[in-house]
Amino acid sequence: VCVCVVVSSERFAMPVWVCQVFLMPGTPDPYNPLVLRASTGAAMHLAYGTEDDALQCHHLPVIAASAHGGAKTLTSPLRDGRFLLVLGHETRGVPRAWLERGRLLTIPVEVESLGAAVAGAVVLDRLVNRL
Repeated sequence: VCVCVVVSSERFAMPVWVCQVFLMPGTPDPYNPLVLRASTGAAMHLAYGTEDDALQCHHLPVIAASAHGGAKTLTSPLRDGRFLLVLGHETRGVPRAWLERGRLLTIPVEVESLGAAVAGAVVLDRLVNRL
């Protein structure tokens, strides 16, 4: 399994099968000392790219994690375990362009926000354990 993640928050825990992280505009520098501390050094072991780089990954299916309006499960399998997961900003969400390009997946919760790190971990667990 190899997952490419597009994020707008530096607070995303990276499991071992995340192979690249694409940073949206406004995302803090992944080498910022606070980010490195929060990631317990995991940020040093990842490949980074820009959102423009992510847009070039036409061959990968896109899964956008949205707080509302998405499916609670994915009915069709993902090809060969490779996909592009888009996690939006904790207050602004996923940019519309990504929502329109991908399949939406929603985590049903009773709270306003799980936070990007928790939401990302839950979505990745759901997707990877389906493969």
